[in-house]
Amino acid sequence: MVAALKYSPCPAQTKESFPRAANTSVPTSYQKGVDAEKHVAFFLERHGYDVLCKRYKTSVGEIDIVAFKDNILHIVEVKNRKLLHQARVAISEKQKARLAQAAELFLAESAQNLAIEGVQMDAVFVAGTTIYHLERAWDPVDSF
Repeated sequence: MVAALKYSPCPAQTKESFPRAANTSVPTSYQKGVDAEKHVAFFLERHGYDVLCKRYKTSVGEIDIVAFKDNILHIVEVKNRKLLHQARVAISEKQKARLAQAAELFLAESAQNLAIEGVQMDAVFVAGTTIYHLERAWDPVDSF
C-alpha cells in the first residue's frame, strides 16, 4: 500500500500554482519554500523514506511532507532560511500544535491501510545547499 500512496496525490492535494514576483527571474519566498520541500523530499527518499505526499492541506494547517519509514509515520516540517540557525528557531509552539492536529486528520483520512507503529514529528532545516534532518524534533501534544 505504501507504493500506491507514494505515487498518488494526497486527497486534499490540488494542482499548485507558483506566484512569481514582477521580475519572473526572482523567485518569491513561496517558490523558495516549495523548492526546498522538493529537495527535502528527494533527500528523504535517498535516506530510505517513502514520501507519501507533499503539501498535505487540512482545515487546521498544512503538512509539508508526510513520509513513512520502518512503520513510523513522519510528519515533516521544512524550514528554509539563509542561515541554518535561523531555520532551527523558525517553528513556533502554535505551529507545532497545528501540525499535531493536521497529523491527526491525516491519520483519520489517509492512513488506514498503513501498518503504523508510531508517529514522529521531524523538522528539516535548509540553508543554501545544507540540509539538516532533526528527527523527533518535538513530541506531539498527547495526540498519538
